[in-house]
Amino acid sequence: MGVGVVMRHKDRVLAVRHSYRPGYDFPGGGVGRREQFRDTAVRELAEGLSIHTDPDALVYKQRHHRSHLFELTFDEKPNIRMDNRKVNEAVFLTPEEAICRNPPFQQFL
Repeated sequence: MGVGVVMRHKDRVLAVRHSYRPGYDFPGGGVGRREQFRDTAVRELAEGLSIHTDPDALVYKQRHHRSHLFELTFDEKPNIRMDNRKVNEAVFLTPEEAICRNPPFQQFL
């Protein structure tokens, strides 16, 4: 099982490139043993992007195959510091730009 987080700032969404998978995706990762989905999302954001958030700020959206999708909205653009281990690139894109980089994003945006 895994989680993904659709991060929004104004009219943009965050797309990341993971070191272990080609292409762009939402931030997220695998659920640890005995870990709750929301806790996984918080951990993955902290580890990969140095974003620390309150678990209650994550809004559950849907399950998609073996992943659970959350949404997190920021009023101020977050200060992202990639770990360059799990995440190699993080960029805020318009929904249209995000869909061009990963067409399946369309069903979540």
